[in-house]
Amino acid sequence: MPTREGYDFAGWFTSKTGGKKITENSRAEDNLIIYAQWKQKAIINPLTGIATPVIGLMLITIASFAVYMFIKNKNMNLE
Repeated sequence: MPTREGYDFAGWFTSKTGGKKITENSRAEDNLIIYAQWKQKAIINPLTGIATPVIGLMLITIASFAVYMFIKNKNMNLE
């Protein structure tokens, strides 16, 4: 089974997106090109407890860090 970091293997299909899934019972009447399709893994977002795609969590983390730095700098200017 093929592997790809951050993704689950969804199976072999007749098209890059969509298409028919190839199974053990599938029969090819002619030459056939098949494509691996992938589903991005989701992880639990520690801020919300909701399953979030990895990219979404990265954006939330970057935004949280930016807010943290803004507050930290603002507090430093008050001293």
